[in-house]
Amino acid sequence: MAVDISAMGLKVTIVAVPSYPVGFTVTQFADDGDSVNIPDMTIMQSGMGVNGDLVVWRTAVPCNVTLNVIPGTEDCDNLENLFKLNVTQKNKVASKDLITMSIEHPDGTISLLTNGYIVAGKPIQDYSSNGRAKSRAFSFVFENNIN
Repeated sequence: MAVDISAMGLKVTIVAVPSYPVGFTVTQFADDGDSVNIPDMTIMQSGMGVNGDLVVWRTAVPCNVTLNVIPGTEDCDNLENLFKLNVTQKNKVASKDLITMSIEHPDGTISLLTNGYIVAGKPIQDYSSNGRAKSRAFSFVFENNIN
């Protein structure tokens, strides 16, 4: 049986309050980085008692998401602006946006991430040694993953 695992049709919608209360959709993903990257989450820790007994305990961990987009696009501009609004600098007040992210997968399923923040990105465009503008990566962290 063949399974189609194409990413074609992937959409991410970001609502950031107060900066983007209506939200914006991201579809212009880069070709040289993972479109949506979500690293593994370690949800349990383990150890051994002094007599060799295994013990485990659960730990709450955030869900990290990185989006890689094509530089110079409207999607990139929106993400860059969101990043810049939330940067704390001397004589500047950060927006402190609370973010909800909806990931619409090509098969129609939706992943909803809530109580999040933008945590990383680059404030200006950078370039590779071959003269190409580098794809832009913007990272987020979320408290809840509702499927």
